[in-house]
Amino acid sequence: MSGFGLERIPAREAAQALRDALPLVSGNVKIGVMSSLGSRRDSAAVASLSGLLNDSDAAIARAAALALAPVGNAGAAGALQAALLSWCANTRSLVDALTNWP
Repeated sequence: MSGFGLERIPAREAAQALRDALPLVSGNVKIGVMSSLGSRRDSAAVASLSGLLNDSDAAIARAAALALAPVGNAGAAGALQAALLSWCANTRSLVDALTNWP
């Protein structure tokens, strides 16, 4: 809930507090922090959010993508495109493996 409070404060320090919290939290709290960064359209969080697009926890990866979308800058778009290409390549490999199953 504190992330929601910080989300509504327009000061740069509030955005910085959310960015600082991101590597320190996990699970639903991390998802909430990412959501708050996305709601703020925080372009300074693009690098951190981009790094979570391939997280082993699908909910974290999804939240990172959803947080990047509203940022709407070239960095966010590039990160989402790269993640999509990676996903497509991985999916193609899985399909190939399954079609060649004994």
